Amino acid sequence: MSELSIQVCSDLDYEGMVVDICSKDGRIATINCDRGIENPEIIIFDNERERVVWKLDYFPFRKIMDGAFEKLKEVNVLDDGK
Repeated sequence: MSELSIQVCSDLDYEGMVVDICSKDGRIATINCDRGIENPEIIIFDNERERVVWKLDYFPFRKIMDGAFEKLKEVNVLDDGK
């Protein structure tokens, strides 16, 4: 995947400011706090068609991603120990 960037912007679809995560090919995701700063939402896009693919609660998604990475490290350490 190409280098990613963060863009703070105002999107008319949201009440407040949002953060977009972009690649050279376009927007990958938007993080918004329309439900409050303690309940951010991440919206993942199909950047070819600019359509929403998933809407996820940010903190549970981040927690599962961190857990998945830890699991990946564990299985690779086990693999190396053969």
